[in-house]
Amino acid sequence: MRRLLILLLFAITLLSGQIIGQDVNGDLFKIDNKTILKVYGSHYERGYAHGFLLAEEVKVEIEQFFILYVFSNDLDAYAQARTYFIENFTVERKYQDEIRGIFDGISDSDVGLFMREVDRDIEQEDILAFTGFTDLATCGLFNANANFGCSTLADWGRSTENDGELQGDLVVSRALDGHMEQIINQNHSLIVHFPSEEDETPWANICFPGMVSTFSCIGQHGVAAFQNFGGRNRITDEENLHPVMLAIRNGIEVYDVNGDDMYDPDDIRTAIESENSLTPWIVTAVDIESGIVIETNNENGTEVRNEENNTVIPNNNIAATNHYRVLYQLYACNRYANIADSLERDCQCNDRAQLEHT
Repeated sequence: MRRLLILLLFAITLLSGQIIGQDVNGDLFKIDNKTILKVYGSHYERGYAHGFLLAEEVKVEIEQFFILYVFSNDLDAYAQARTYFIENFTVERKYQDEIRGIFDGISDSDVGLFMREVDRDIEQEDILAFTGFTDLATCGLFNANANFGCSTLADWGRSTENDGELQGDLVVSRALDGHMEQIINQNHSLIVHFPSEEDETPWANICFPGMVSTFSCIGQHGVAAFQNFGGRNRITDEENLHPVMLAIRNGIEVYDVNGDDMYDPDDIRTAIESENSLTPWIVTAVDIESGIVIETNNENGTEVRNEENNTVIPNNNIAATNHYRVLYQLYACNRYANIADSLERDCQCNDRAQLEHT
C-alpha cells in the first residue's frame, strides 16, 4: 500500500507539472560571456522560453533600467507613461501573445515575479510598455532620463571589395553614442527566433531581455535593420500610434511585407511607412546589394534616402545620423564630416588604382 501511495503521488506530481507548466522551446548558452538564446515555435512559445530562461535578466532590465533609470526613480512618471502607452499605442495580437508568454515563463520559473526595488510583482503591462521604451523615454511627455543618440554606417560592394576578408560583403558599424547605464550593457543579449508561423522567417535580435521589439536585427536572408535616434521631436497626431521598434521587427520577421515577391530593405521601409510613430527615428535598412535610410517622425511622416539621393558620401556607403538627414535641416557633426572626407579619398584612390591596373 505504501508503495502504491508513493507511485500515486509521483503520478500526481507529473500530471500537475503538465497542467501548470509547458515545454520550454529554447536553448540558452554563452559565447565569450555573451548570452545567446534560441527560441522556437509560435509567438507564445517563443515568449515563454524567453521569460523562463531569462527570467532574472528580464526583471532586472524592466525594474532597474526601464522603471528606475529611464524614469529617474519617479514611479508616478513611469505609471503615467505606462498608462499612456496602453491607451494610445497599438500592439499586434501576436506580440501580445509573446508578451503573455514571457510573463508566464517568468511566473513558472524559480525566479518568481517579485521586483524588490519597486516592491511589487512584475506585470504583463510592464513588459508591454517595454516594447516602446525608446518612444516613452524620448517623447518629452514624461520625466524620462535617457539619451539614445546612436548612429550607423553601412558599407558594401565597391567600398569593401578591396578588403581581403569582406571582398565586397556588407559591413555595418554601430555607434551607441548615448550614455548607457551599466546594467543594460551587462545584459545585452542575442535572441535568435525560429518561428513556426508560415509567413515568418528566422531572424536574430540584438536586444535586452524582455524586449519583443528590436533596434538591431538581421533576417535569415541577409536583410538587416538598425534604429537610430534623430530628427525633430514634434507631436501632432496621437491617433493609432505604433512602436517603431515593432515596425522594424515586422519588416524583418515577416517575409515580403510589401508584396513585391522580394525580401529586401524596402520591406523595412513599407513596415515603417504604414505606421504612425510618436518620436523621430533614423533607421538603416541594408542587405549585401543595397542600403536605404528611413527618416520618420510624428509631424512630417517618412522620407527615404538611398544611393541616388545620397550625395554627401560615395556610393555603396550610407550613414544614418543627424549629420546627413533630409527630413529636416541637418545637424552638423565633425566626426561624420571627417568620415565623408575619408570615404571620398578612399574611393578616389581605388579609382586611380583600377585605372593604373587596366
